[in-house]
Amino acid sequence: MKQRLLLFSVIALAYVNVMALPPKPPAKPDTPAPQNRPDPWKDFRFLIGTWSGDGMGVAGKGIGTMTIETDLNDSVLRMTNQVDFTSADKKTVYKGTMVVYSGQKALFMDNEGHVLHYTVSVAPKTITFISVPERVPVLPRFRFSYQDMGDGKVKCSFNIAPAGSPKYTIHVSGTATKTK
Repeated sequence: MKQRLLLFSVIALAYVNVMALPPKPPAKPDTPAPQNRPDPWKDFRFLIGTWSGDGMGVAGKGIGTMTIETDLNDSVLRMTNQVDFTSADKKTVYKGTMVVYSGQKALFMDNEGHVLHYTVSVAPKTITFISVPERVPVLPRFRFSYQDMGDGKVKCSFNIAPAGSPKYTIHVSGTATKTK
């Protein structure tokens, strides 16, 4: 009987101690960004959406899609694309993903094994990504440009400058139309 009383006393004491703890605050849902905060992607808004388009370049004629959206509570802009190139001798499927962060930097990766860092420049109705020069002087430099043509159309261009040359040449260019 004493053992049961002792066990009951320990349980009761534990219960009283738990009940005396301050209540746990309710879990806070993800807090939306303050409404008075400037839009970090204001200059990119014309690009956000889903696109389809075609182009022409060294790899042949290409037909593709592109999706551009904010992610991670608006802290990054994620751009994914796929282009099916057809040339006289082969068909190639190209896929790439770029993540823009801080509004001025980007990281690009593709299914060909490229991993490139870019700086981002913004001009009225134009976004340009220029590859950061590598420490190896024999590598080419790359430039992506997106120009708002209005009416849900954008001109896309991918250019390459050979190592040591300041002159870019068009590798692939085309237009895309916003589908949603």
